[in-house]
Amino acid sequence: MSTLRDNWRIALLVVLLLASSVALFVPGTPPGAAPEDGAAAEGQLTNLQFGIQLSGGTRIRAPVVGMTAEGVDVAFDNESAVTEAVADELGLDPIDVRAANETRTVEVFSKNVTESEFRAALEAEGLQPETIRDGVTDETRSQVVDSVDRRITESALSGGSVQEVAVPGGQTFISITAPTVTGANSSTSSKSGASSASTPSTPSRTGATSASRS
Repeated sequence: MSTLRDNWRIALLVVLLLASSVALFVPGTPPGAAPEDGAAAEGQLTNLQFGIQLSGGTRIRAPVVGMTAEGVDVAFDNESAVTEAVADELGLDPIDVRAANETRTVEVFSKNVTESEFRAALEAEGLQPETIRDGVTDETRSQVVDSVDRRITESALSGGSVQEVAVPGGQTFISITAPTVTGANSSTSSKSGASSASTPSTPSRTGATSASRS
């Protein structure tokens, strides 16, 4: 008895851990939740809820990660070859590089490539860029907006909006706003698989995302 009294903090910790384990992993309705929101009502094995809570509306904003080499002379019939060659030089998948004759640009969509590495990869293919800057082209951002907007329209979040937002300093973000969602499906579940905003001709990565409740 004296041992238990001397180690009451450890005993209390064990009791709290057991109680939290029961609340999380025993199917049922957690305290304070409606019966229809419990694991048993949804056929789940635990009371853990995965996803982003969209009740009240949510805004997600992120930049498109990438660099753009401008003033690059790429022949129209050589775009694919340049894309694959530069991607190979940088150790990237070809989807993370785009060469465009119309805009005289080569873009790389990876945060792991430095400007010097990008320039070296271009020069290895006989290309001499006039400038290399952070960010992507207007055409790429427009395609990202169109692609994400189409995915949202086809999903349960119809009514959301996607747009480009410019901030002081010259940086441009892709802003995604989800409307207020009510009822049992007020969160996007990670079990259903988040759809990517990329297409074969759009960037496959975005930068650090900041989310705020509106």
